[in-house]
Amino acid sequence: MRIYHNLKNCGISEAMEFLRYFGVTFSLWLVGYMHFSMAWIVLIIMIFLMWQFELEKKKKHRKHLIQCHQSSYVNRIEGLPSWVYFSEDEQVEWLNKMLVQMWPYIGGMVYKILKENVEPELQKNLPKSLSSLYFETIDLGNTPPQFKHVVAYGKKSKDKKRSDDFIFDLALFYRGDANLKLSVKSVKLGISNIELQGPLRVIFKPLVSEYNPVGGVTVFFLNRPQLKFDLNNLLNVLDFPGLKSTLRRIINDVIASFVVLPNRVVVPLAEGVDASDLQYPIPEGVLQIGVLEAKDLTPCDFGLVKKGKSDPYTIVQVGAQQFRTKLIKNDLNPEWNETFEAFIDNQEGQEIFLQVYDEDTSSKDTKIGFIETDIGSVVQEGMRNVWLQLQGVEQGRIHLQLNWLELTSSLQDLMPPAQPGTSVAVVIVKPISASALPVTKKPSLQSIFCEITVGESIQNTFIAYGEKTEWKQALRFLVSDPEGQEVKIKVIEAKGNKVMGKMAIDIRSLLNKPDMTIQQTYPLETSGEKSVLKCRFILRMLKAPAVNGAMNVEEKTLLR
Repeated sequence: MRIYHNLKNCGISEAMEFLRYFGVTFSLWLVGYMHFSMAWIVLIIMIFLMWQFELEKKKKHRKHLIQCHQSSYVNRIEGLPSWVYFSEDEQVEWLNKMLVQMWPYIGGMVYKILKENVEPELQKNLPKSLSSLYFETIDLGNTPPQFKHVVAYGKKSKDKKRSDDFIFDLALFYRGDANLKLSVKSVKLGISNIELQGPLRVIFKPLVSEYNPVGGVTVFFLNRPQLKFDLNNLLNVLDFPGLKSTLRRIINDVIASFVVLPNRVVVPLAEGVDASDLQYPIPEGVLQIGVLEAKDLTPCDFGLVKKGKSDPYTIVQVGAQQFRTKLIKNDLNPEWNETFEAFIDNQEGQEIFLQVYDEDTSSKDTKIGFIETDIGSVVQEGMRNVWLQLQGVEQGRIHLQLNWLELTSSLQDLMPPAQPGTSVAVVIVKPISASALPVTKKPSLQSIFCEITVGESIQNTFIAYGEKTEWKQALRFLVSDPEGQEVKIKVIEAKGNKVMGKMAIDIRSLLNKPDMTIQQTYPLETSGEKSVLKCRFILRMLKAPAVNGAMNVEEKTLLR
């Protein structure tokens, strides 16, 4: 009875184990003590194995029936999400299908960007012989981009237990049938086989308690996307050496100025959501990138009697931000010892891309290696002193000093520069609007922008057209001396480059303000009596986080 009770209350697998153990024990007892023949023992074991086989067969049959039932049930349901049918890499099939439907309408937006932004930049940056170049035909074809490898997550807000945004990271890939035609001096050039790929981030923020919970959508590339294309009409292309690389560089810069961090495309979806606050947020921090030296670079210049050398320089990219070191002549072990400071908006996903070039005065500069390393690891450590192996070449290393600086609104964090030439603070200047400016002949046709100067840095807002002079654009400046520097703003009429008013504010006046922020209306000098500029100023200190031990890493590769 005890054996029966135990078998009744245990699972099948436990019962089978018990019966195996019991069968072996019972068989040994029969042979040893009851003097049974081995034939009887073998017969008992065979019966037991046959019974076990039938149990397993019935179990598999029941499992098969359940699977068939579930499959038939799924097939009867219409409109199931794509992840029911597709593998993990294809879980954005629904988004790709939606993009197919939207592609004809997106074409109009792309056409406008190419004509109004890319074409003027081409004419401005190309040699005089090509300054009349323009897009004759813009046909995006029928094949839209595709999204792959989606990752979705949300971030917890500092003062709430729930997420205040929702984030999609998508791998965008385009290899379509677009056909673009350029014309210059009666010469026709074609652009085909266009490829574009890069990491695209989509943020739903803020999340609001309304009938529409999504307050706005923000879209941007975390890093510069990779662009490739072919130029058609070979004979004409040969007449313009270097044209392809120049076109690629200009188009890359225009894309970066629109939709590569810190630049964003923002669509507000709820009342009370200020699109400018989403488009120009306060950065997460500043990354100091020290390009110190390189060793064993690949020689690119060879003479008849002298050993091969190179004339190296480096270009550092962080999103749309780009920096260049000085040129070192005839040196395979150059020492630059230069430090650059980049604003970081999304430490998770952004990368440092560094390319080493050899300058060549007679032809295109030669690439002699590159590196890609993530920023998130630097943020976690606080600083890194690393030697990185150059990729794309057989030899060469580069020495970087990376320091992470947080933004704070505490006056106690104001410290002297860690090294000469570096910054200790950030000031964000946001011209909102101007009013009662001097009257122009045709106010409806006026075009006005703001020129903002902090130290040696000068930046311009975009141009506001028409009678409504409004920008709401926030520009960022690095500050080396908050107590001795000032912000200077000029309101300028774009067509005649005429100054319509100006103002200045000492940065130290922000130090004792609540949250180091001021927003008010300021009278404009050398303008009308009632001419004013509404503006917001935000000051933040740069603070190095606590570091758990200094990192001094030799021969370490930090690559994706």
